[in-house]
Amino acid sequence: MVTGIITAAGLGTRSGLDGKFRKELLPIYDKIDNRLVLRPVIDVVYRRLREYGCEKIIIVLDPADRMSRLYVESNFENFEIVFQEEKRGFGNAVYIASQAAGSSDFVLNAGDGVISTSSYYEKICKSKSTNLNVFRVDHPEKYGNAVLDEVNKTVVEVVEKPQHPKSNFAIAALYFFKNDFVHFLDQHTIELTDSINNYIKAGNRVSYNIIDRSEWISIGRKEEYFKVLERSFINNNTEKS
Repeated sequence: MVTGIITAAGLGTRSGLDGKFRKELLPIYDKIDNRLVLRPVIDVVYRRLREYGCEKIIIVLDPADRMSRLYVESNFENFEIVFQEEKRGFGNAVYIASQAAGSSDFVLNAGDGVISTSSYYEKICKSKSTNLNVFRVDHPEKYGNAVLDEVNKTVVEVVEKPQHPKSNFAIAALYFFKNDFVHFLDQHTIELTDSINNYIKAGNRVSYNIIDRSEWISIGRKEEYFKVLERSFINNNTEKS
């Protein structure tokens, strides 16, 4: 069994929100029964994971976030909510969720981003090794950065927003982790990249998929939200599967 983990405990201050309404609830375009609809990005993520192999979903929320909790409890099934009581980073949120995942492999997806092509999630859920999804960018210093061994098809190193990037590959916040990865997480983990690097240094294989930049739909700064809507609209009108 593969478990899905969705992290949605951040305040989303870069998105221009007030902390009461979280960016995971902002709508993007998607298709239901071949109909184009608008729905919250966390809803799109949840349904992708459920449709393509995650029998159980663990969702990390801020205990003060009543709106997201109400939406999740009203619309989702087969899920468990865990809370990040203190704002201690993405890595800490993943650690909290991993404690509820037990011994299963897990797909980790940040609640504010999704790969546009829905069927791509089937490939992710069937991964054989810990796996990252990366895309080429012009300004890698603004992203989590992945250094790749393109001969052996492995990830050599990951760095969170490096001042001097070693590659132009950014990391999408969609990962597949084998269950042994949990041994490299603890309650003091802040950046997930630190745990991934320690996992690699211990001799574990981390593979990667290169996706097109336009495939990764992520809600970031408020000035770019209209571009997110536009891209999700275009992608859903051109997607073949």
